[in-house]
Amino acid sequence: MSIFMLAQAQDGAAAPAAPVTTATESVPAGQPAPEQPNIFEQIFGGPMFMFVVIIILFWVMLIRPQRKAQKEQQARIASLQRGDKVVTNAGLHGFIEKVNERTVSLKIAEGVIVELEKNAIVHVEK
Repeated sequence: MSIFMLAQAQDGAAAPAAPVTTATESVPAGQPAPEQPNIFEQIFGGPMFMFVVIIILFWVMLIRPQRKAQKEQQARIASLQRGDKVVTNAGLHGFIEKVNERTVSLKIAEGVIVELEKNAIVHVEK
């Protein structure tokens, strides 16, 4: 086994080392100088720019429409009044009999009145 290791060491020592070049070396005559990256390429080509683009798309496509729908729902709940036909999240259909600060009384059948939280109302028909 030691002979094998010696043979590898001799093969590795016999291989010529690749010349090391530095960025400060001058460019040979007749060849164009390598172009420096443009500032726009540095900004728009970097991973930070892509991260910002993804965050903006996420906000425009998901968060903004959700907030808009939530504000519309809050406006519908705030404008509830007696006689409105509503549908609850449990699927109950009925007419509003009385509106309190946090609850509504919902008439779902003749003589059947149920008190529900305002947040339980999903759809309002005027």
